[in-house]
Amino acid sequence: MKRQYLALAVAVATAFSTPGLANTFRWATSTGVATMDPHASGDTTTRNIMINVYEGLVRLTEDSKIEGELAVSWEAVEPTVWRFKLRPNVTFHDGSPFTAEDVIFSFKRATMASSDIRAKLRVIKEMRKIDDLTVEAVTHDPNPILPKGVLIFMPVLSHVWAEKNNAAEPADNRRTGKENFATRNANGTGPFKVTGYGADGRIDLAVFDKWWDKPQHNLTKAVISPISSDATRVAALLSGEVDLITPLPGQDIPRVKSSDNLYILSGPDARVVFLGFGQWRPELPSSNIKGKNPFKDVRVRTAFAHAIDAKLLRDKVLLGNGNPIFAMIPPVADGWDESFAERPKPDVAMAKKLMADAGYPDGFTVALDCPSDGLQNMGEPICVALAGMLARIGVKLDVLLQKQAAYAGKIGRRDTDFYIHSWGATTFDALATMDLTMFSYGEGVGTWNVGSYSNPEVDSLITGAAKEMNLDKRRAMMTKALSIHRSEVGTLPLYQPVLTYAASKKARVVQRADDAVQLRWVKMQ
Repeated sequence: MKRQYLALAVAVATAFSTPGLANTFRWATSTGVATMDPHASGDTTTRNIMINVYEGLVRLTEDSKIEGELAVSWEAVEPTVWRFKLRPNVTFHDGSPFTAEDVIFSFKRATMASSDIRAKLRVIKEMRKIDDLTVEAVTHDPNPILPKGVLIFMPVLSHVWAEKNNAAEPADNRRTGKENFATRNANGTGPFKVTGYGADGRIDLAVFDKWWDKPQHNLTKAVISPISSDATRVAALLSGEVDLITPLPGQDIPRVKSSDNLYILSGPDARVVFLGFGQWRPELPSSNIKGKNPFKDVRVRTAFAHAIDAKLLRDKVLLGNGNPIFAMIPPVADGWDESFAERPKPDVAMAKKLMADAGYPDGFTVALDCPSDGLQNMGEPICVALAGMLARIGVKLDVLLQKQAAYAGKIGRRDTDFYIHSWGATTFDALATMDLTMFSYGEGVGTWNVGSYSNPEVDSLITGAAKEMNLDKRRAMMTKALSIHRSEVGTLPLYQPVLTYAASKKARVVQRADDAVQLRWVKMQ
């Protein structure tokens, strides 16, 4: 075992050896970015790394409050028109100036069919230029939370750079296999610029000296590398080869706590881990049931809810690092109701009766798509535990473990019968989650409602909440939609994760509930 860890440490030391100053920050993640293009992929890892390179009109503070980024101010000048005053004297990493043209271009690009974030911006009808430093967002209907709830999702690219390099459209390489210049190159306005992107997923960043804001960090460089193996990632931290690992596996918490040189950051995640049912196909290709789809029957979905013991999952698999809930949003999100913490009681007898009533007394077989290096590297043990629980009601799961990149592409194509996934309420508002994961799947809407749950009343409530200016009425509509979705087990929420990082005491790192590590706040001693 000692020989194994020595080999791991040597391998990691080679991977992270970066000549230069002591103020190089080395961060090991469990997964890498899907692409350098922030419009081509909306996955959390890509967003949370590229947020250090690309900026939007607004951003979140350390305590998750909204503030201006590329916009200095904004106001609703009409019920459906928001005006944004842009920040002057901002330059992109290639030296070109930032203007309103870049915002207009980025909106059009981010809402193209090949953009993975287009559904997040669908409430905006158009973005128009008033002058070089003023733009207006025209919405289809009044929208009370447009800056924080919508435009925080729109990274701005240079229109000159993108057009010059034939990258005027996003290329979603995970879904289509297509790439363009923006897939492996970047040019933002953020505090760090990309100086290298390796085939192994390693990203080298350098400080952008002409950044418009006053740096709160003291870094000169940063190196971000994906290390999917828990053992290797922890070994890298313990040996001092990296300064931060995300996440820290639960079983290694005692080892880190016992070190005088390390510390742990821990707090509730804004995400919810859930199971999704493929409800749109006439039959499930991976199942032994032919001619019909068991997941179309709410009794089957409810049986699954009673067969799964989320508290046992938390205690035995997650080692306490999870908060069992039964809604698609965490408690920190606007729209949450205390009743959402109540889960269906684990009851195998009731679950078996529901299965029998639905016509499946002997259960059935089905494949479960599971990321081997996702879900804070807990995908495999969680999926194996779920297979054991569902076996008690005759459901035989074929657990298909896949690397995160392959898994995300498969899920994005809806090429799945049954899957485990997570979604974050990164704006701390229910609507962003509901609009993408609960609204009926269609062109540019419900794009991550992979299982295609559909209820016209839920759609109507989501649509109404998006334009309701009375915040109390809006909140009531969101809560009602979530309640209906719960009662129909549109998806099967499992738990709210606990974010757990480990870092060297040489590095001051800020942990935020949206799991975004902002390098602009990192300080090295």
